[in-house]
Amino acid sequence: MTSPRRAPVPVAVTGAGVKTPAGNCAGELWENLCAGRPSAEVFEDARLPPGTAALVCRVRGFDPASYLTPAEARRLDRSHALAIGAAADALDQCAGLPEPARRAVVCGVGLGAASTYEEQTSGLLERGVRGVSPLTIPVVMPSSAAAHLSLRFGFQGPCVTVSAACASGAAAIGEGVELLRRGAADVVLAGGVDSLVGYGAMCCFIRLDAMSRNVGCPGLASRPFDADRDGFVMGREPGSSCFSGSRTSPPRDPRRSASSSGTPPPPTPTTWSRRARAARARRGAWSWPWRTPASSPAKSRT
Repeated sequence: MTSPRRAPVPVAVTGAGVKTPAGNCAGELWENLCAGRPSAEVFEDARLPPGTAALVCRVRGFDPASYLTPAEARRLDRSHALAIGAAADALDQCAGLPEPARRAVVCGVGLGAASTYEEQTSGLLERGVRGVSPLTIPVVMPSSAAAHLSLRFGFQGPCVTVSAACASGAAAIGEGVELLRRGAADVVLAGGVDSLVGYGAMCCFIRLDAMSRNVGCPGLASRPFDADRDGFVMGREPGSSCFSGSRTSPPRDPRRSASSSGTPPPPTPTTWSRRARAARARRGAWSWPWRTPASSPAKSRT
C-alpha cells in the first residue's frame, strides 16, 4: 500500500537583489532584458597576444562604498563586494526575519575569488611567502562568500556552498528551497556569485577555446541556443534571493516577488528507488530499499 504523498511546503520569494552588467537592481535588470539592451564589450589587456578576441560583460555603476567599509573593500575580492551588495538589497525587502538559528545561506560559486587568487599567486612568485596576504585563504576558499554572508547578516543556520559551473546559482536556489521544505530553516538567502573578468581567468577560457570571437558585433555574440553560436561571453553576475517557507500555506503577501507550489511530476519506479536509497542513507541505513526474495520472510502456505 502506497502512503499518500505530502503536499509540498509553499515557498515564496520575499526579496531579490542583483548586481549584473544589465542592472544593479531587479527592476533595472528586467527592463534591460525586455528591451534587449546588450552589455558585452571587447576584453582588452596589454598582455594578450595580438589578434586575441574575447568579449566580457562588466558590472557598471556599482559602488562598494555603499555596502562596505574602506578596510573591507580593500581586503575582500570583487565577487564578495558584489555578493554582499546583492544580498543586502534582497534582505532590505524582507520584513520580520526569524531567529538567527532559523536563517540559512546557500551560495552558488563557479571559481569564486579568481582575481584575488591571481594577485596572491603573482605576489608569491615575485616576493616569496612574504608576498602573500594572511587573508588569502579566508577570501579564496570556495565557501568564503557563503561564510561572509552568514557572518555579516547574522544567519546562524545551515551555511552551504554549491558548485556546479554555470548552473551554480540555479542549483543554490534549488538547494535553498529544499532546506525550507524539510524544515531546516524558515528563511534562506540563496543565489550565485562569480567575478571572472580578469586576465588569468580570461586566458584560461580563451585557451579552452570557449569564448565568442564575434568582437565586431558584441550585441549579437551571446547566442547559446543558436545553431551558429561560436562561444560564450564572460560576465560578472551575482544575485541573491530571500526565500521563506510555511507549512500552513498562509495567504499571499503582496510584498512577495514570487511563489512556488513546487509540485513535481509523478515519480517513476526508478525515482522512488533513488529517493528511498537517499532517505535510508540519511538515516544511516545503507541498504537497498527493497527486499530480495531470499531476504524476505517466508510466508506461511497454511
